[in-house]
Amino acid sequence: MEQNFLSVDWDYFIQVHNEKSNSYRETQQDILAKWYNEWIIGMEGGEPLEGHYELTHFLDTFKTEYLPKIKFEKQASLVLTESHGAGYTEVTRSKCDVVYHLDAHSDLGYGGLEALEYEVNCANWLGMLLKEGKIKKAYIIYSPYTKEYPEEFEEIIAKYEVKFMTLEELIERNLSFKEVHMCRSGPWTPPWYDNEFYHLAQAFNLPIKDKIGGKRAWNPKHLSLAERINYKLGIV
Repeated sequence: MEQNFLSVDWDYFIQVHNEKSNSYRETQQDILAKWYNEWIIGMEGGEPLEGHYELTHFLDTFKTEYLPKIKFEKQASLVLTESHGAGYTEVTRSKCDVVYHLDAHSDLGYGGLEALEYEVNCANWLGMLLKEGKIKKAYIIYSPYTKEYPEEFEEIIAKYEVKFMTLEELIERNLSFKEVHMCRSGPWTPPWYDNEFYHLAQAFNLPIKDKIGGKRAWNPKHLSLAERINYKLGIV
């Protein structure tokens, strides 16, 4: 009998209108300091950073129409992490053999099979689970706002059992999930949406294991001049 694992990236619900403000690293500085830096630069240039991102109405639709139809096993819990790379550890710990992955990115590995020759990270964790035989199947449910296409991962799809499906198709399967993981992906998701991230976590109505440590301290309008200078110079 298959054991199902549900993994959700917070960026599944966020539409990015300007890719140039994205980060491609996962460091403590990128989780908060880079957002202050970009907010300051945006204000000085007359282009508010908030306009680059939109927490879409689909989040409400997900919570009211889709989430109530998703089933969980009695012992299931919701694990919150910063990085989706932690999905590798959480899936391995759960001993699940099938992953259902809601994300704006596939996380199969970028650049073909060669991407699976490196260490586990947020961009290849799902592909690594397949390569190492820790899971048998992966189902990817792309965000309505993804900029990726399944064709970009032909090499990996040809070798491992990977399927792309819609959220409606996931619901129709009437699955029960043994474990749930949701990551915040701080370098990619704005800190001013952290409240809504935790509201979504609570909406699962599962015991929560918070490995993030809470909301980010986001109060850019009250920065001192010295703090603004330090953030702009990238020395915070």
